[in-house]
Amino acid sequence: MKKKKYDAIVSLAFKQYSNTFISKELFSQNASVVYKLVDKSSQEYAFKIYEDASNIDDNTLEILVLEAITKKGTITVPELVKNIKNSGLTLVKNKTSDSTNRLVLSKWLKGDEFKDNESESLFVKLGEIIAELYLITKNISFSSTLQPRKWDNVFYFRKDKPVYHLKKHNHIVTKEFKELMDTAIPLFNEKLKHIYNPKSAQLLHGDLNPWNIKVHNQQIALFDFEDVILGNPVHDIAILLSYYESNERFGYENVKKWVLKGYHNVNPNEQINESDIEILSLARTVNFLNYVLTTDEDEEDFIKHSLVDLKKYLNSNK
Repeated sequence: MKKKKYDAIVSLAFKQYSNTFISKELFSQNASVVYKLVDKSSQEYAFKIYEDASNIDDNTLEILVLEAITKKGTITVPELVKNIKNSGLTLVKNKTSDSTNRLVLSKWLKGDEFKDNESESLFVKLGEIIAELYLITKNISFSSTLQPRKWDNVFYFRKDKPVYHLKKHNHIVTKEFKELMDTAIPLFNEKLKHIYNPKSAQLLHGDLNPWNIKVHNQQIALFDFEDVILGNPVHDIAILLSYYESNERFGYENVKKWVLKGYHNVNPNEQINESDIEILSLARTVNFLNYVLTTDEDEEDFIKHSLVDLKKYLNSNK
């Protein structure tokens, strides 16, 4: 049923482009929905239907960031394709409701996921790209009417709210779970406010995970800037490193060392506080501990291991 709905949205959106597409294939529907398109010259495209968790401000900011990066030309990102109104954002009115679907079209990025294709040299290169990214986004100006998310509290995603005390989650949420969360949330809210610096805050990727990075011929490309946030470089670095905390292949400390080495190759004067990385990673874990309760995924292992790490940190900071 959902596929028929998405097919209809994409078909309506086609009318707003001068391109002639000869095929469309539903590629993924994890959060945002992505179609893979092919035109008559065999050029491949990604057509993304934005998820409900984002809004038009987030989408506009993603486009601003992508355009700035493309103009600079030093980092590979998806090349946007504008519609007949010369806009990167396409709106399609839902005929059966008052909602409006938001879409963006870009040329397909070649390559494999960074995940499981990592190496020491690629981690260093990724650190260099992250540093270059911030040199670019530092100069992006945007309308005061746009309201980016900012990571100055645990629940910083739009529509975030604590749900772990709801009775329907009692089958998985223990008394200890609730007590740890009740302690951690105000603690990290206070720490996050000290890490976030509004005077130097700039637009960041916001979800720099190994599935939003591609590798092609040992070259790195970044994509999916949908979670763009206002913050400082350490915010994105912490998000990336959080995915390698339990990595057995390389070891967390090695990954951190290589990424920071690359970062400082490009920006040697930027100080990255490693204790801030730890706080941000744990604060994101607290956010996810609450978020996973709202999904249909079996996250018992994640909850179990995360609570151990959280308890260890809280006990050491009493």
